Amino acid sequence: MQKIRYMRNDVLYTNGFISQTLFFIQYGKIKLYAENEYSFETYTKGDNFGEGEVFSGVRRIGTARAFEVENLLYTISSFKMDLILGEYPLVKRQLLKQSIGTT
Repeated sequence: MQKIRYMRNDVLYTNGFISQTLFFIQYGKIKLYAENEYSFETYTKGDNFGEGEVFSGVRRIGTARAFEVENLLYTISSFKMDLILGEYPLVKRQLLKQSIGTT
């Protein structure tokens, strides 16, 4: 995992970006914005996000922007996540089901 600090208004990714990273928030707040700048999702300390697009292979939906003065996140690439989950096929299958909204 990689530790990254984002300052207020830093952009983590933009709408349509190829999904290759999962994010885990140590502290701070990240908001997702639609093209019209409407905030439609907020993530805070302890949350993770990005797995839905990564596991389903779709491009990012919305633009993710840091909201607090300082935000600390940990990231893991989809490549490394695939390597880890390759050792746990049942967990991988469950995560894939959850990311596309099936049970």
